[in-house]
Amino acid sequence: MNLPFKFDYYIEHGIVKKQSPNPSRAEFLIKEADKSFIGINNRVEKLGIDEFSANSLIKDIHDVIVQKIRAKMLLNGFNASGNFAHEAEVAYMKILNFSDYEASFVNELRKARNGITYYGRMFDNSYAEECYKFMMNINDKLMRLFLVVELIKNKSLKNVEKEFINNSRVADWGEENRKDFEKDFEPDTEWFFVKYNNKTLSFGCLRPITITYLGKKYEIMGICSILSLEKGKGYGRTLIEEMIKYLKKKGNTGLGFTVKTEFFKKAGLKAEKDFIQRFVYKNLKTGEEIIDNEGDGIYYNGKDNFIKKVLSNKSKVYIDIPHW
Repeated sequence: MNLPFKFDYYIEHGIVKKQSPNPSRAEFLIKEADKSFIGINNRVEKLGIDEFSANSLIKDIHDVIVQKIRAKMLLNGFNASGNFAHEAEVAYMKILNFSDYEASFVNELRKARNGITYYGRMFDNSYAEECYKFMMNINDKLMRLFLVVELIKNKSLKNVEKEFINNSRVADWGEENRKDFEKDFEPDTEWFFVKYNNKTLSFGCLRPITITYLGKKYEIMGICSILSLEKGKGYGRTLIEEMIKYLKKKGNTGLGFTVKTEFFKKAGLKAEKDFIQRFVYKNLKTGEEIIDNEGDGIYYNGKDNFIKKVLSNKSKVYIDIPHW
């Protein structure tokens, strides 16, 4: 491995200085890197990689990756300048929890770019192909550096946001999953939107739900409508992690039901097999009791220890809304 020094070294030697965050400059760099990423993809798809394009691709791939790292530094109030500035930016990757392999690869890429720019070094297409593959693999991780989570109460949703949620639900789960936001969600339901560059990548909500159990009322949050628009890229996991942070801060219990249990467990929630069978919806008008037989429970146990109490015995849990 060919790693740079630790990031503190570059601060101690005046290469990196602390400054006020610079979001406007960071935004410009992010947009430029995204456009360059698309441009590289278009070139490779149309023309491929050969000895004539290898050097230019290596330089452009370096710039896409380092610009994203530089943007994150600027957002966090760091700026590198002068000799070894690019090396310091690569060192910052370790602060951002990139692996030794990833930081080492980018450090070698930095040296290759310098070799091309300053010393006329020529690279063959095999190294350019390796760099292109690396860029494609690391791009989602770079994007996650700039994910923003926006919270909006159901009563404050705009029509365009409601339409977006419904269109996404219908596209993924079918027309029967279209919702009436006034009837199907409480006004204080908290909607979470995970966004990158103002584009929503995943969303879901926490519904305030009152549950009576063994004669005592519990105010919990129902985890529901979890949907990632781009699968397998970690955006759903980011959504769940933010929900857990919210529940932890508020001290609330969060509870949902799913057949995709492993995903939610990996994202940080606990699970109980077939837990949905313990929860009985009682129609107040007809007295009919409805039990859903398919679904594990996914939960975060809050300060009220509601889930722990339910798991301690076999008593039914009555809910006054259908299973969410």
